[in-house]
Amino acid sequence: MIDHVVLNVSDLKASRAFYEKTLKPLGMDLLGDYQGYIRSDRFDSREVTMIDHVVLNVSDLKASRAFYEKALEPLGMDLLGDYQGYIGFGKDRVSFFWLTARKETSQNVHVAFGCEERPTVDAFYEAAMAAGGEDNGGPGVREIYHADYYGAFVLDPDGNNIEAVCHKKQ
Repeated sequence: MIDHVVLNVSDLKASRAFYEKTLKPLGMDLLGDYQGYIRSDRFDSREVTMIDHVVLNVSDLKASRAFYEKALEPLGMDLLGDYQGYIGFGKDRVSFFWLTARKETSQNVHVAFGCEERPTVDAFYEAAMAAGGEDNGGPGVREIYHADYYGAFVLDPDGNNIEAVCHKKQ
């Protein structure tokens, strides 16, 4: 369900070396830098999930919970876990997107959730905006990535860039 995650790093050269060393054993290769981002290879099968889970540190767990409960609903995701200060969202009884309140919050993180159909991207955008998100790019084709890349971007209560994306031609 998580399509990709982008982290802002202070030293791109050192980060590139670290990820090359770390991703190779997982069968992944870096394809190169794209506008300062390091991209890993995409698999032909969307069934393989290399990322098991992601945790965002948030400033206000209650506010973030309210935002994500509404924003992720169109993606078929529910709140599945509430465990010792962590809350987890996911599908099919598997939590893979977690939030926790911390003094130092996650900054400028980009998390993209994959969708099977473009109308789901539209529904995510509308729900996230209604939940108090800030527009960071409405639904549409982003040919800069590839001809069928259809995504929508919303900033969460802490300013993280949350995206829904569909890669299918429609």
